[in-house]
Amino acid sequence: MGAESDVLLKVEDLRVTFGIEKTVITAVDGISFDVRRGQILGVVGESGSGKSVTGQSILRILPKSATIQHGSIRLFVDDPKPGDPIEITRLAPNSRQMERLRGGRIAMIFQEPMASFSPVHTIGNQIIEAILLHRRMSKAQARQAAISLLERVGIANPGRRVDQYAFELSGGMRQRAMIAIALAGQPDLLIADEPTTALDVTIQAQILTLLKTIQAETGMAIIFITHDLGVIAQLADEIVVMYLGKIVERGTKYEIFDHPKHPYTVNLLDAVVRHENRGQRLATIPGKIPSPYERPAGCAFHTRCTRKINGVCDQALPPTAHFSATHTADCVLYVDEANADA
Repeated sequence: MGAESDVLLKVEDLRVTFGIEKTVITAVDGISFDVRRGQILGVVGESGSGKSVTGQSILRILPKSATIQHGSIRLFVDDPKPGDPIEITRLAPNSRQMERLRGGRIAMIFQEPMASFSPVHTIGNQIIEAILLHRRMSKAQARQAAISLLERVGIANPGRRVDQYAFELSGGMRQRAMIAIALAGQPDLLIADEPTTALDVTIQAQILTLLKTIQAETGMAIIFITHDLGVIAQLADEIVVMYLGKIVERGTKYEIFDHPKHPYTVNLLDAVVRHENRGQRLATIPGKIPSPYERPAGCAFHTRCTRKINGVCDQALPPTAHFSATHTADCVLYVDEANADA
């Protein structure tokens, strides 16, 4: 996973619950992962796996019904003093320090920009506001910086677009403008939560290329959240696979795509459109992700797994099998293989 000094964000044993009608629902269940400086980390899984809640926890923008029950989210930056990490879980969501981090050190791109943009303020006003919050500039300088950001993200005629409203832009242009706002504070970490889902494949490819180019130019780290392994294949360095609030497998892009271990990861990859399966019916994962109200005992995936071992997978939590320093899977099927390789 890289040297400790390379770590920008460290999430350890994070557990997030929602209190709904006197019932406590676990959305994120004890997950741990690192994000290194300059890394693109892919977080994949079906809807309901806890991906977005994880991203919202890092930014402390969870709904009021959500609680971080335990765990640690540490950001390693040079302030308040060098070498002293910021423990994000100890900050109040509306505290001044969290507000400085949010958009400054850590920024987020959302799936649907129309739900994020103010309909009564121009795109430029919203970018300028973000710039003035996190950078020392006059309003005139911030306007020029906003125009430069729009140009940087590939919006034609940025001097005119800066005075337009979100509803006047196409879907692809709105997403580019959202990226411009995210870059306004020059963040160390960008969280991209399904940013290409609502776009057609041509615009999607353009946005992915843009993100990768900006990441290479600035050196910022990216957490890219998606259900689409095809997108992750183009972008990520390392991947974590989530299912019902847990990380079931993690590894480099090549380990996950070339040597998947967990049956859930294998099923996800089987459902990806490839040249060799063109014209064939795509594989599907049987059943559906269980309701968080009725979490199954043992391995959460056993209710859909065609390789489950009755009396084992449905009884106890699976052990973590280690295949390399970067590749692990929580599955009883591979413990002997992993131990032999170790």
